[in-house]
Amino acid sequence: MALLLIKNKKMGEFISQNWLELLIGLMALLKVIINLTPTDKDNKVFGWLDSIFNVIIPNYKKGGGKH
Repeated sequence: MALLLIKNKKMGEFISQNWLELLIGLMALLKVIINLTPTDKDNKVFGWLDSIFNVIIPNYKKGGGKH
């Protein structure tokens, strides 16, 4: 039982320290799956989600300013 609690604590620490990387990986996986489906409706939903993330985490140019 104690070993399970230690593993859960380590997993929680890992997620809290790497949440942004995990989110980006999940978004990349979703983008691949969505591009493989033949409908455009799911593409619009992903575009909407992507827009929300761009508001939270803006995409900046190398020299300054936004894209």
